[in-house]
Amino acid sequence: MRYWLLRRPPHYTEIHPSTANTAWDYDKVFVDVRLKAGDLVYLTAANDELYAWGYVIKRESYRDQELTNRAYRVTVTRPVVQQNLVTAAEIKQFPYMRELFTNSNRNLLLLKAIHVNAFNALLRSKGVPVPTDINSDEPETERLPKDNFPKLTLTPEVTTWLKAAYTRLRQGKQINPTEMLIELWSSLPEDFDYNSIDTRLIRFGVDLTLLGILHVDPATDLLEKTDQVIRFVRELIQKQPSIGAITSELVSEDLTIPEDDVALIFALMSHLGKFWNGGAGHGSKPGYYSVTIRDEEVKLEYLRYKSIDALLRKLAGTTLNPNPLTTITTVTSNNNHEYDICLSFAGEDRDYVERAAAALHALGVKLFYDKYEQTSLWGKNLYQHLDEVYRKRAAYCVVFISQNYSLKLWTKHELRSAQARAFEENREYILPVRLDDTELPGILPTTGYVSNLSPEELAELVLQKLLENKTHSSRASSSLDIVDIAQPVKLRDGSAATPEQRAGFFSVWNSLVELEQAGQELWKEITGEALAAFADRQRAAKQNISTQALFFSEPDYDALEEMMRAADFYLNGKTRLSDIYDGLVETQALNLTVPNERDIFMDPQVRAQIRQNRRWLTRYQHLLRDIRSRLHVQIA
Repeated sequence: MRYWLLRRPPHYTEIHPSTANTAWDYDKVFVDVRLKAGDLVYLTAANDELYAWGYVIKRESYRDQELTNRAYRVTVTRPVVQQNLVTAAEIKQFPYMRELFTNSNRNLLLLKAIHVNAFNALLRSKGVPVPTDINSDEPETERLPKDNFPKLTLTPEVTTWLKAAYTRLRQGKQINPTEMLIELWSSLPEDFDYNSIDTRLIRFGVDLTLLGILHVDPATDLLEKTDQVIRFVRELIQKQPSIGAITSELVSEDLTIPEDDVALIFALMSHLGKFWNGGAGHGSKPGYYSVTIRDEEVKLEYLRYKSIDALLRKLAGTTLNPNPLTTITTVTSNNNHEYDICLSFAGEDRDYVERAAAALHALGVKLFYDKYEQTSLWGKNLYQHLDEVYRKRAAYCVVFISQNYSLKLWTKHELRSAQARAFEENREYILPVRLDDTELPGILPTTGYVSNLSPEELAELVLQKLLENKTHSSRASSSLDIVDIAQPVKLRDGSAATPEQRAGFFSVWNSLVELEQAGQELWKEITGEALAAFADRQRAAKQNISTQALFFSEPDYDALEEMMRAADFYLNGKTRLSDIYDGLVETQALNLTVPNERDIFMDPQVRAQIRQNRRWLTRYQHLLRDIRSRLHVQIA
């Protein structure tokens, strides 16, 4: 039996002695899979005073619409119920009791013996029935550092980066490389490049592997938990061969592993083998709350599983090459533009804009942002120079509309220059972002705008806009041209490719481009036809890659497989979003004849899934633009 503090206050009118010894339900309880029927809870009201204690009869999980998250509904029977039974001042006279009330975000806390016995002593002083004291805390499992795993030589700066990334993951935070660079700036050399870290440890500087974790925390509990999760899923597959998906909630409840840990483990499993072929993410949290295991190849991966050590050895034996995306080429289609975008904003809104600028920079977008241009702006005639920037030098201008923006002289100057450019263009140039409801002269109310986005979500949306512009620009200048098969092709050693090799190269390339085009169509509109078309193109691309595998080096083949994984995630995410839309239409009577991802719904499920979809489509497009220089055979 465990002892808990439950800070889920009822209405004070419900705190009455007549409710003692009857079952009482508490909803919106923080999820902790260690809570079980038979456990004991101490109950505090709104002002932290103790009003009851009792035993857990039942605990059920549900998805709370208000919290937009999973929560527990806990049924408790309470021998004692009395308003202000023990006051908050009496409880908090002890420093070790005050610490229980410091985190207002958690309403369920596991208690130690010192807390339990203090609550009991206070209850005894009131002359009411009291639970039994406990002599000691639940013993913590001592974890011995794992020594026999494949070890790689790490430089001090790589160790620093891995430790910081791991700390963020265990805190339930996404790894943001820009934020980490700023935080670690004094500890890293100025030429440090997180993209160059060995991919067996971390990918793209943000996707930490289990092997990378072991290098900074050899005693991590994630090693044993990953083994438990894989074996659990294997048993499920053996019992239910047709099972198509696994949720972190299911695994968490059965194995008594925190759901955030299971979501993180799902992500770590993707580096160890083909343990899933599509995932739905947590939005702002790391990992995946649902993964798809429908494919036969995926299920066989579980059935073949021997040990976590074997998977670590396999991971350590893969390519030593750094990440394929060491640089991201500019996404703008017009080579005359110095910048992909320029940012126009009021200084009072800099906090939001600076985060957006950092996120854009991390995505490889070339942007004009004043803080990044301090050297070039020094000594210039700013009136003339800024007119040049906002009128000629960028593909798009992102305008952050706010009351402060409407009052500033410099923002008015920047907007006039941007409007002059927009008048000359036959397409959209100004991309408005609303920070409040201020109307801006010159920006028509009918102009499409975005609002209520996090800076990181905005950055991803801007990148998608740039990529769409490049895709729909002139095919003559696009890196996505489907090249003529009559062109000569050479191998990396300079020798001419055989006709068979040349045909193999072009068949793979064409299928990759066609898949990207199908992805763009699916982005615009979710229909059964668009989903089927993307699935057909994906199958064709996989078949081409498999057939022509012998013509590509191992790193090239890995890059192609990474593209197919991104396509898998995208298709599964779009399918799930279609299901969510259908549910909203049915339950909320929404009119979504043509569900479009630019529609920003307040429903958090939709917004989180849109963000995941955008991320995977963007990943595929980045890889596609990079793959041409990585393929084993090259256009002469």
